Amino acid sequence: MGKNQILNYILKENFDCLLGFEEKKFVACCAVNRNTKEKNVLSGWLIYIEPSFRKKGCAKAITAELAKRAQREGFNSAKLGAGGKISRRILAGVKKNAKTLGVRGIRVQPKTGNITYPRKRRK
Repeated sequence: MGKNQILNYILKENFDCLLGFEEKKFVACCAVNRNTKEKNVLSGWLIYIEPSFRKKGCAKAITAELAKRAQREGFNSAKLGAGGKISRRILAGVKKNAKTLGVRGIRVQPKTGNITYPRKRRK
């Protein structure tokens, strides 16, 4: 499936998406479904990385950004990835590089694709 077909699918299914650009060139796309059956869980998955940008950290970066946005928007958790080998590898990379990617303090479970956010402590 080409990137135009992917973008048309996203529009047709009415998904939100997070797009990644490098010097005005579209290089990555992560689809987001806010209407999941699970209450207060953001569901998202990486669907495209430009071939020349693969294995350069784009997938980790866009997945980490989705995790940060879910937390900022008040979701209790996020379900990221489809659970396959690639998704597990990406989430393992996010977990390993959490501080660098700006997602420190969240719990990443690469095997399930679940990300949970610590509850704020009341004073």
